[in-house]
Amino acid sequence: ADKPAFLSAEELEKTLRRKGPGIKVTEILSSGGGGAGMGALQVGQEFEDVETLGTATNDWLSDGVPSEALLRHRYHLTALKQKGLSVTAQHASTLKENVQNSDGTVVFAQEGSGGIDQVKKLAKENIKHFIINPNPQELRDWLTEHDIESVFVTGSREAEVKGITLIVMDTLRTAMEPAPVTSDIYGTDEIADDAASEDLYGTTEVAGEA
Repeated sequence: ADKPAFLSAEELEKTLRRKGPGIKVTEILSSGGGGAGMGALQVGQEFEDVETLGTATNDWLSDGVPSEALLRHRYHLTALKQKGLSVTAQHASTLKENVQNSDGTVVFAQEGSGGIDQVKKLAKENIKHFIINPNPQELRDWLTEHDIESVFVTGSREAEVKGITLIVMDTLRTAMEPAPVTSDIYGTDEIADDAASEDLYGTTEVAGEA
């Protein structure tokens, strides 16, 4: 199976991508989890004028994440300040901080995932935008419609959904680049009046400020 192509810092400097018209994203946040989170961090570093950051758990341990040094120094993540929390409580706290510290949240996860419900609740409580499982065109439209500058990307780990890292990387790149967006590999689904639509995982859900 294909593996994510993570570029070195030196390679990134030579191949920085430019954002498309209307894309105002300057920050991509992640908790550093292997899968959706790591895919988002990599893409963030591929674009000009985009920084990566976010809050990670105290132990810094996630599927597919090599070390604390990588998250801290290359991707500029910081550890959760609260100490002595259980693993479950740490993940809940990092999710809350990252939702609060961004303009909107993008979730890539299987339908029925508990993380989706958590994001919905937090986004509504904090009056934030969110979108669930968008294809590239849907994501581009959402980013431009809401003038998203700081976006938090979260979702399934690679161990839970094989190939999720590549899906996230492809979706983000395509949505943010100037090139025309096509969604042939995702189907021909459309969003109408923020209604749910069929896509790769079954539904795409969009919400503005609660």
